[in-house]
Amino acid sequence: MRAATVARHVRELRATNPIAAAEVAREMARHDYDAIFRSFLSDTDLRPDDAGDVLTAFIVLQWMVANDTKTEPSPAALRAVRRQMVAPMADKPPLSQASTRAAFAEQVKLRTVLHHAGWQAAQRLGMVPSFVATLSKDFIPPAKLRAVALTDDGLVGMGGRKAPAA
Repeated sequence: MRAATVARHVRELRATNPIAAAEVAREMARHDYDAIFRSFLSDTDLRPDDAGDVLTAFIVLQWMVANDTKTEPSPAALRAVRRQMVAPMADKPPLSQASTRAAFAEQVKLRTVLHHAGWQAAQRLGMVPSFVATLSKDFIPPAKLRAVALTDDGLVGMGGRKAPAA
């Protein structure tokens, strides 16, 4: 399933950005994105084989990138984000369907690894604002993520307001 996930991503990316598609194909031939993703979860209670936990990790990484912070979330914050953002999606496809849940999780794992790699490269090049500006089509727009804090209560609007809807 991992090879098919990479092939699908490269094929879709090739339509809009052939250079990025070639780079992703080259890097994913050299690296196991699942092993990289698992390393992100090593100090958390999140499970790499649970689609909800995978999505939680992606949402938290999106918040970290949008806010350009390397501060690791607490276990309580991870649980709260899962309750707040992922649990409401549990009864809707793709999370509600066993037939699509695993494929969805693989796509999110790959996207998380690529998102993280892009962020690291942007940091090295001093181009984080430019990188973040390219992320507007992601799950939650960066502007919304910059308007919230990651706390033990989840994503909370500045001043304690509820987080903006995705």
